[in-house]
Amino acid sequence: MSYETLEVELRDGRVIPRNGEVLPAAAHALLVVLNTEASSRKESAGDVAHALSLIRARQSARGHSPRSADAVSQQVRRERESWE
Repeated sequence: MSYETLEVELRDGRVIPRNGEVLPAAAHALLVVLNTEASSRKESAGDVAHALSLIRARQSARGHSPRSADAVSQQVRRERESWE
């Protein structure tokens, strides 16, 4: 699993990439919706990228990785199945 930060706009329920970036044909994504004022500022993408880098640094310091996140996700699924 890898992470990529893309700045997009939402219009009529559609995701439109900004700055000429290309979206993957298929992907799982985490959507962070910024308020209209913040998303219209030029530095908003940089602000979000900085915030994400801080989150990643904290996750790394705690030993979290996509692999450990997948392991936790699988454990939760197994526990849910045992409840049924």
